[in-house]
Amino acid sequence: SEPVSNKHPDGTKDQISKEYLFDNNEIRVSNVYPNPVNDYAHFDYALSNRDIQAYIVIHDVLGGDIGEFPLPAYDRQLKISTSNINPGVYFYTLKLGNENVITKKMVIRR
Repeated sequence: SEPVSNKHPDGTKDQISKEYLFDNNEIRVSNVYPNPVNDYAHFDYALSNRDIQAYIVIHDVLGGDIGEFPLPAYDRQLKISTSNINPGVYFYTLKLGNENVITKKMVIRR
């Protein structure tokens, strides 16, 4: 899908994918962007239920955890530096509580 532009009050813009990784009445999480990732992986999200414990978990093709990143209810974007991650194919999973909800692929390039 074609990205849409989201303008902030300070004049900066985000590229936001129209497609969501997950979307229900309590949480909405975008797919990673850009994909392939260069320096930072971005996820836009919104939590309407502040009691939800939501995370993005990144793992390699063998299932090894690279990192688990919380999605705090007070924030709207997760920005993950990929400078410590070798280029290659990885997977990201949305985790709600202790349940893995959905997994998708991302590529890290330099």
